[in-house]
Amino acid sequence: MITVLKKYIFILKYILICSVILINTSKSFSQKKELNLNEISLHVKNGIYNNYHPDSIALSKLCRWACVFIKFEVNAKGRIVNLSLSKDTTLFIKKALSKAVYSLENDLKLIEVLKKTNKTILVPFLYAYEEGCNFPKSVNSNFSMSEKERDQLALNYFRNRSEVDHFGETLSNMLNFGNGNLYKSNSHNLNIIDNCILLSPIQVSNVKME
Repeated sequence: MITVLKKYIFILKYILICSVILINTSKSFSQKKELNLNEISLHVKNGIYNNYHPDSIALSKLCRWACVFIKFEVNAKGRIVNLSLSKDTTLFIKKALSKAVYSLENDLKLIEVLKKTNKTILVPFLYAYEEGCNFPKSVNSNFSMSEKERDQLALNYFRNRSEVDHFGETLSNMLNFGNGNLYKSNSHNLNIIDNCILLSPIQVSNVKME
């Protein structure tokens, strides 16, 4: 009877040990599962978006639609290095973006994947801020206007809107990170294209629909 009991205890211990090994192995495999490109893009987007805090006073005075291209790498130690932002005049936005990008180091799962790629990460950051704009009121808000006045108001409205839009300008400077000639075949900027991961755009806005 004692011998049988010992056998049962041994079997139970064996099952328990095997169960623990299987659980740990499963956890190990799930931890080693790498992010795909869509997941990388989502991690970067959420990390930057949640940690992007531009100066609220400066933001309240801004009237601009534009795009900044973010470029960075992750070294073997899991640190973000060679961070650069493409040409743009909104320095306070670029400052806030830099802090947000460095915060990605806290996302260990993302960093673990990116440091193995040995590639440059490119992320378009589109913003549309109108809090500081002084657009004319909609032409439909005053029916007592003459046709000429309404036409002039509409013309002013769309002229002001076009002056706010800098997307064309910033897209033409998407590789202008302040180093080298954009059009030289051996420039560092063109090497970025050959060795980069282009992620989905991040968009922020305070535009109110009319």
